[in-house]
Amino acid sequence: MIPSRIGAAVAVALLTVAVRLYPVLELGNHGPDFENYRQMGAATLRGDDVYATHPLFPYAPYSQVIPALCVGLADTIGLPFQVLLKLVNLAGDTLLAAVLVLALWGRAGPRSAVVWSLAFALNPVSVLVSSFHGNLMELVPVFVGLALAAGEASRDAAPRARASLVAAAAILLGVAVALRSFPLLLIPAFAFWLASTARGRAAFAALALAPAAFSAVPYLLWSRPDFLKEVLSYSGAADIGWLAALRGIPLLLRDLKLFSFGAGLLGPSKALFLLAWAVSVAALPILGPRGCRRAALLPPLLFVGLYGGVAAQYLVWGIPIAVVSQDRWLAAYSLLATAAMGAHYVAFHPAILLATPPATPVEGPLSHAVLVLANGALAAFCCVWSVRIVREESGAASPAARRLLASGALLAALILAVLVARGAAEVARALSVVVVPAPARGGVPGS
Repeated sequence: MIPSRIGAAVAVALLTVAVRLYPVLELGNHGPDFENYRQMGAATLRGDDVYATHPLFPYAPYSQVIPALCVGLADTIGLPFQVLLKLVNLAGDTLLAAVLVLALWGRAGPRSAVVWSLAFALNPVSVLVSSFHGNLMELVPVFVGLALAAGEASRDAAPRARASLVAAAAILLGVAVALRSFPLLLIPAFAFWLASTARGRAAFAALALAPAAFSAVPYLLWSRPDFLKEVLSYSGAADIGWLAALRGIPLLLRDLKLFSFGAGLLGPSKALFLLAWAVSVAALPILGPRGCRRAALLPPLLFVGLYGGVAAQYLVWGIPIAVVSQDRWLAAYSLLATAAMGAHYVAFHPAILLATPPATPVEGPLSHAVLVLANGALAAFCCVWSVRIVREESGAASPAARRLLASGALLAALILAVLVARGAAEVARALSVVVVPAPARGGVPGS
């Protein structure tokens, strides 16, 4: 007889497949990322240096392997490249959904384990990124979630098994770092959660950095300028968050679509985000193990709340952490993030949501209003959620430490207000431009 825990994990896995399979096969297969992935995969199969030949590849080298495999398989078995790429995401989501059931079963109880696993399996943000958009970013939270599951299992294990599980958590987190650089910012929280000594934390960090470091060595030796230029060049786009809300105002008021907006604010907002992250790392010693695990939510939340260059696919990063932490604010986050993503796709990339690219625009005043309101609300919500986590998990800290953290939050809010004001001024300049319609052939304006 199949144990109930295994049966529940299989059921959640099958449901994960069921809600994703149709969009994997039929929808979003003309999205904007697939041609870039195809070029990347073809260049890798030819043996080219993707950092020298591809127009934009700001990732660690492991990221080129999956598109290359999908290009080769597409030519061999005849399945469309886009479908194969999305099937990789589907496989990762399915594995993580089942593992979350197993990881939460003993600590949270059977019912909570299934409910929280479904919070990932049925999460519309995850479904949109993995099965509609098809962006490989979805694999990052998969490996982060697997690292969390290994870490949770280590807490009640025997000493020798615990050491192996902590090492597994570090390596799984390291694979996420090797796919995309962002999980690098999660390493301190994981290290404080799973290791109680400075030596243990240093060992955890070394293991987590090893996969990306080893993969980078050949490029640093033989292609250093191209490698560093690509890896350090990408700053995102104003697709999601407070800068996206400002970008949407001209679209709402005058149907004016700004494809380039806020470039001068990306650098300052990145500095603000990194400063806030550094403060959160400095606060880890005053948090307990549970608080440090939950503090792993702070980098993805602060990123969305403070940074101006947030792309839609980045919104999946924190979902497995919120699931393992059983944080109920995930529901409101998912609602706001789905609205912001949907409005962005409708306005700028409608092919992601449809079987074929639309012949005419599918956006309108309602979607434009949602674009502005949902993005503004999402950024504010992420900031408030971050403050709530720090307040709840630093209760045992000294009053002086808590006042220092509160002062840091206030300073970040003031800096963000200045950046928003600068963005609003850019919106006003865009709205002040008089757009003159093109004259009819043979005529002049106003004739």
